[in-house]
Amino acid sequence: MTRVPGIALLLCLLGVGMANLPVLRDGGRSVQGDVLDGRLVHYFLEHGYRWMLREPLHASLWDPPFFHPMRNALAYSDTMVAAVPTYGMFRVAGLPPDTSFQLWVMAAMAATFWVTWALARWPLALPPFAAAMAGFLLAFAGPRLAQMGHPQLLSPHLALGGLLLGALAVRDLHGDVPTHPARANAWLAGALMCLALELYASVYLGWLTGFGLLVAVGLGLVLGRERAIIRRVARRGAWGLGGGAVLAAILLVPFVDHYREAAAQLGPRPWAEVSCFLPSPLAWLTPAPESWLYGGLAGLVPVDDPCRVEKSLSLGYVTLAASLLGLAIGWRRRPEGRIVALTGLALVLFATSIAGVTLWWGVYQVVPGAIAIRAVGRIVLVALVPAALGLAYLMAHLETTGRRRLAVALAGVCILEQGMTTVHHERNEMRSRITRAAAAIPPSCRAFFLVTEMHPVHTAITAMWAGLSREAASINGHSGSWPPGYPFERLAPGTVDARIGRWVHANGGRPSETCVVHTAVRARLVSADLPRTLVAGQRARVTLVVQNLGPRVWSRERLVRLGSASDVAWGIGRVELPHDVPPDGLVTFAFDIVAPESPGTIPFVWGIVEEAVEWKTEDLGVGTVTILPGDAPIEGYDDVRLVSADVPRSMEAGAQAHVRLVLRNTGSRPWRTAHLVRLGAQDPQDSLQWGLGRVELPHDVEPGELVTIVFDITAPGVPGAYPFSWQMLREGLGWMPPVLRLGAITVTPTPAHGGVSR
Repeated sequence: MTRVPGIALLLCLLGVGMANLPVLRDGGRSVQGDVLDGRLVHYFLEHGYRWMLREPLHASLWDPPFFHPMRNALAYSDTMVAAVPTYGMFRVAGLPPDTSFQLWVMAAMAATFWVTWALARWPLALPPFAAAMAGFLLAFAGPRLAQMGHPQLLSPHLALGGLLLGALAVRDLHGDVPTHPARANAWLAGALMCLALELYASVYLGWLTGFGLLVAVGLGLVLGRERAIIRRVARRGAWGLGGGAVLAAILLVPFVDHYREAAAQLGPRPWAEVSCFLPSPLAWLTPAPESWLYGGLAGLVPVDDPCRVEKSLSLGYVTLAASLLGLAIGWRRRPEGRIVALTGLALVLFATSIAGVTLWWGVYQVVPGAIAIRAVGRIVLVALVPAALGLAYLMAHLETTGRRRLAVALAGVCILEQGMTTVHHERNEMRSRITRAAAAIPPSCRAFFLVTEMHPVHTAITAMWAGLSREAASINGHSGSWPPGYPFERLAPGTVDARIGRWVHANGGRPSETCVVHTAVRARLVSADLPRTLVAGQRARVTLVVQNLGPRVWSRERLVRLGSASDVAWGIGRVELPHDVPPDGLVTFAFDIVAPESPGTIPFVWGIVEEAVEWKTEDLGVGTVTILPGDAPIEGYDDVRLVSADVPRSMEAGAQAHVRLVLRNTGSRPWRTAHLVRLGAQDPQDSLQWGLGRVELPHDVEPGELVTIVFDITAPGVPGAYPFSWQMLREGLGWMPPVLRLGAITVTPTPAHGGVSR
């Protein structure tokens, strides 16, 4: 416990290893973050690095070369410029962008650990092991790792540096006789500068940290002892606070100007969009699905919650209990304990929605900048500060009371609770996409629009990086928001050309300098056998013949499939390739669908997809299907009458019996065997519990005629009472009313047979 650097270094390395395990395990072939927001944040880092090098295409920080020729595109998301020096260090060393990004993520996590360790160790004077555990929880907690898809949220060390400097200043100024007042004032000025710089790295982290400090100061002014400290520090540190505020304001002037311009274009964020992301009390106990220990409990937040991805906020149940116990200990024994505990509680209460009632409504209305905060649950990243200090308080208490083994065991459980499989993507696949796109851009193009087989957002990210490779501006773009009037967000490839000129001209560019680059892989629907009318819940067969018009093989190994591209559930979302399909080759997909329950005429939208990579085609244009209500008769097949039934009332399990039904066709159309008119099992529909699910007609049956249907059934193997119900149907078209409910058959156990043992 006394080897301070060794303990801290060990926990830091352990945390970095756990958080980046997919990258380390495959030797760097994976990159942290997803292929959308992760690559977007990486793009901002690369743009900032090239801006610092004064490259011509990146001469303006606020006008990165995407959404060309629109200005101020950077203000639609995080600038990341304050994080560029760390990233740039690896780039200057000659490392490629993706390797530099991998190392930047690890460095940002390590920096968060060490700044937290310094905060706990120096101004708060906590023991080494306790300080190291505070650093581990703040840098590698599950709620932070769950945000790996948003890497800008992994780097709060600038804000934490501000807290460190502020805490050092308070330590020196709050006593009866201030120590080193000049240094303390410099620290206060530096603290405000760090908070301003955090906004240049991550708007969410910067704003939420500022809000947390506002809450802490407000609570301190209410509490007697803390109020006296705040007044004393404010009086003795007036020039540091004033000078720091002026410097921070100067630093933030361009930030505020550019973001206000973007906000004026986009308009206010509606409350309905914010309220979706407000966590319920249960969300604070819900782990991420990727949690090693508790992933199975992720369903505590309903699966159909559209904002559930931001509502997995659990620290782990042992860690949460340990932090709360530590905060209770700190309340009684630590000078900062009350304000730390109350601030953490207040942050949770402000963000939580209980039956639609939330304090955040007042924050949204009153606090400057709150209207821009959508994912309110990310306040957990600031609440981690009180949680980490609470855990450190408990560790310090156990150590000072001689229970070091208990402290180590508890720390081990808390560390394990933070483990999760973090989001990552395959580096070489992204490199090949960018290389293919960049190679297709003519050297004469100063700006381009890329058309690919991928989803528009994947295309945009690829185009942005291809533009960096070829030093050309991309009209494609992706960011925190779409610019007003941006016409390419969801367009099919064949519809973009006519709109390029209008967009470029409207934003002050030159259409003559713009190229449209096509790399899309295409497919053509050759033929389709699709029922045009189905009854809700009906099963039907679909056969599609598709031709590969592209230059590449559709490979089963690469998980190329036929995929449903609509929100309508047809009982199946993917259909496997029966074989690899070469360029110009044909493939036949034959599969069963189940009609959705909602009546109406519904587009049957399908395309070719390469799983986890891209959509290769837009809608193949199969057509539409009209869904009739479940009780709707098929036209002409509108009535059946049961004349007589010879059905056993009891059978032994597994035994066979004869069934004889006499039916009359009381509808207006004949029952033709060639039209696949049959008797089908019901209760449940299409069941095989009687050994068969369909019975063929012995002959065609004209309207008004009788038909005798004789067939054998096999009793289920489990004793019990089973409903015996059947219904006429025409396969692929629908069922004929009514259901013939023939009572129940009691299945009895098979009698046991005696024997002689040997």
